[in-house]
Amino acid sequence: MKKGIIRSSGVEISIFVMLLALFIIMYVILIPPEEREELLSTFEEAEEKVPENVLLLEYPGTIYPYKTNIEKKDFGSIHLFSKDEKIHKVLVKSLTVSKNILKDNYKVLYFDLKNKRITKKVELLGLVTEHRGKITIKLNGNVIFNGELTQDKMPIELPLQHLVSGKNKLEFYASSPGYKVFLTNYYIFEDLSILQHISMVKKAHSFKFSTDRDVRKAILRYYINCNTPEIKGNLEIKFNDHVLLSDRIFCDYTLRREIGIDKDYFEEENILIFKVDKGDYNIDKIELLIEYEKTGYPKYSFEIGKELYDEIKSGKKDLELLINFPSVGEKEAEIFIQDSKIHMLTTRKSYSIDISEYIDEGTNFIEIIPKNEFDITSLKIHYY
Repeated sequence: MKKGIIRSSGVEISIFVMLLALFIIMYVILIPPEEREELLSTFEEAEEKVPENVLLLEYPGTIYPYKTNIEKKDFGSIHLFSKDEKIHKVLVKSLTVSKNILKDNYKVLYFDLKNKRITKKVELLGLVTEHRGKITIKLNGNVIFNGELTQDKMPIELPLQHLVSGKNKLEFYASSPGYKVFLTNYYIFEDLSILQHISMVKKAHSFKFSTDRDVRKAILRYYINCNTPEIKGNLEIKFNDHVLLSDRIFCDYTLRREIGIDKDYFEEENILIFKVDKGDYNIDKIELLIEYEKTGYPKYSFEIGKELYDEIKSGKKDLELLINFPSVGEKEAEIFIQDSKIHMLTTRKSYSIDISEYIDEGTNFIEIIPKNEFDITSLKIHYY
């Protein structure tokens, strides 16, 4: 029984294959002639070889107009600093507060505060010329001093947590004389003012750029001008997480400074960082000189035998260069064949020119040096 089943299945498969082949043959016969020719030519092309009259057939793809292997990137100038500054504001030339059993002669002063975020300290300055008793000073409703105030206790630091950006309020109260009903406690101030200490900081600056070619070597150049030569700061320069420089800044050296950058540090996307820890500096005329590996323009060779050479030179045969492009648009290039130069400028999808006069017997070379970037789908040299 099992042998019979196997034999029956084999027959069915053979019949199926025969029917499928018959169906394909009938399909090819019945379809329109132009479609049948296109279908059959597809199979022929798959096995088609380069014709004998084609001396060169290449597919260059995208070509690039690199006219030089050296590129200069200008980054301009930057200002880096970490410094303290003081802002002095006069509140009043003279101020008197007093208190006795009959009258409380307190005073209120206002001042504006800016840049609180970068403020390190704020002080109340002034001269205590005369006083009796104690005094209470409030900042925005918070007591910041209470007791006897003498000149050696001046200035008074105003707590940063009680300061606000914008308008601030200072209140001065002399203490009560208590049971000494005939006395008056008082304070006389001169030249009351606010001294604000701020920290101005811009310690770092970064530059980002890309490279799309292999780097051979690179040099970073810049100048440093010190705005506060008395402050000895340090400069750190990093390139893609590699430290190029970390050293004290010598302000007496005013010539251009140069640093070599290892070619292995380069990536497609790059970042260059300048950073100082203190001081005030202008870093000027920052530039990066990059030398790339030599650019390889499309260059090919083809052979011309003596017999063909004689036929071309006698005019019996012509030699043509045919270049095809995927789309319209401007393409400009210098084409060198041996020692001769052809200027190509076209917007079409193909370019052809007779090159019979430019060739030599034996090995010939053709090189394309583009003026702009464009794609070449095929490049062919053939005779006819």
